[in-house]
Amino acid sequence: MTLSRKTRQEMHDNALIDTAVSMCFLAAGLVLNGEFGFGEKRMEKFSKEFTQTIIDYRNRYGEVALEALEKHAKDKGIEVNWK
Repeated sequence: MTLSRKTRQEMHDNALIDTAVSMCFLAAGLVLNGEFGFGEKRMEKFSKEFTQTIIDYRNRYGEVALEALEKHAKDKGIEVNWK
């Protein structure tokens, strides 16, 4: 069975998204541990909450999850301008 071009592209896109999320999670974890002294318990709690937040936003907002996260973060006074 051969996968369609669209299916292969979607699989590739999903792999890129998963890689980007993993990189952000790991970088955030390193900063929280190294700069703010998060130990094993707080890192475990952060990991659980981070993962659930990503899942919730992807399920609720789909392709516009990033825009929704940016809006909700901005509403809480959190802004990231690295584009």
